Amino acid sequence: MIKISVIIPAYNADKTIAQNLEAILRQKGLKEKPEVIVVDDGSTDSTESIVKSYPEVIIVKQNNAGPATARNTGAKLAKGGILVFTDSDTVPHENWLKELTAPFDNEKIYATTGTYSIENPQSPLAVLIQSEIEAKHKKYGEFVAFAGSYNFAIRKNIFIKIGKFNTRYIMAEDLEFCYRMASLNYNIKYVPKAIVGHYHPESIFKYLKKQYEHGFWRSIVIINYPNRLTGDNYSGKKEIIESLLAFALLLSPLFLFLNIFIRKKHHHKHNLEIFKILYLMPIFSLLALEFYYEMKLYSKSNNKYQINISSRAYATLVFSLRAVCRILGFIKGIVVSNGISHIDKVFNLITIPCIRYQIKFNIKRFSI
Repeated sequence: MIKISVIIPAYNADKTIAQNLEAILRQKGLKEKPEVIVVDDGSTDSTESIVKSYPEVIIVKQNNAGPATARNTGAKLAKGGILVFTDSDTVPHENWLKELTAPFDNEKIYATTGTYSIENPQSPLAVLIQSEIEAKHKKYGEFVAFAGSYNFAIRKNIFIKIGKFNTRYIMAEDLEFCYRMASLNYNIKYVPKAIVGHYHPESIFKYLKKQYEHGFWRSIVIINYPNRLTGDNYSGKKEIIESLLAFALLLSPLFLFLNIFIRKKHHHKHNLEIFKILYLMPIFSLLALEFYYEMKLYSKSNNKYQINISSRAYATLVFSLRAVCRILGFIKGIVVSNGISHIDKVFNLITIPCIRYQIKFNIKRFSI
């Protein structure tokens, strides 16, 4: 009987899938070879032909339905008692599977997760993302409430019992699954030596767009798990504070309009200082929070990455914009979930025009 089945959803992954499969097929320290299943989620590039060049890899094709459906398809076909999920753009370290699956010798361990390393350290944005991941993962204890599906293993019988990934979610299906897992009192063991390399985003605009989507889908999850509003092992108090400040920043233009309205109505010749303060306070507060956060972040990297004044300013700007994009997505998710009609008009009223047009979000694309 096959013990381990590795499941990889792939959509237009011809640039990364070969390196991914090479790394998985070269795994060391295993008693038997794992079953490797690639679920081609309706790719239109050469993903299929690349995967077929590896005869030991099983490939399954489906119409484009998203990663949740692809993972469920792979899990259904898997013969292994332990399901291991990763993404098509990861590069697992050679002992990844050994480390990730070793804890299952203990029958009380139901699922495991590992961590990331960086494959593109030449990118300032990728380094920033990796620094944050490392700092957050250092705080992990033996067990965690959340595991990303890029590096996640679970007993197949438990996976079926919990109910598989929710195919309603285009993103955050792993977050919803883990919260559902926790509600049923199943633990996830953190294994820091189970590492997969990853090519983090290098384009700031693509990254911010992804964070907007992240905020949208996270709000959908939170609506179903309101007790998780205060966060988990990965997202904590800092995310709550920055979300409140970002929301206040979105509302701050109202104070400018109030200032103009009162000046015209009461014939004031000068700006009202209180409105200027209320307008500027969320901006400077958010920048101050993110600057303090990145100082702590880089201090925990033990000088692993080259840090200078420009990189600190860059980090502060990226984190601040990310907070705004996440809260925009979060607001849209709440609006959509409550069935408010004319979503575009409602959403545009609460969106800072310069952010909306600069990042060029197409919000219709993410409606559910």
